[in-house]
Amino acid sequence: MSHYAAAKAVVIGFAKSIALELGQYGITANCVAPSPTEAELFDSVSGNFKNNKKADLALPHFAKVEEVAASAVFLAADPDGNAYTGQTLGPNSENVMFS
Repeated sequence: MSHYAAAKAVVIGFAKSIALELGQYGITANCVAPSPTEAELFDSVSGNFKNNKKADLALPHFAKVEEVAASAVFLAADPDGNAYTGQTLGPNSENVMFS
């Protein structure tokens, strides 16, 4: 999973950089980073992985594609997403613990 984590970190960092560089032109840049999502590719993942991952989620179910797409639509909508830039939305994320 290290290759996946590294790639995800690069995309998030890139979005933050683009947000800083292009904000002066009214251009926003954001990311949507959901937990595992019920999609065709996810069908091939083992049941053991799915059970373990589901236990880590704040909402113990996997999101549907339509639910994740709503985040992208929100960020792209005018005026709804206009105040968001350099952000990462995490639908049904497992990263909700307080430290």
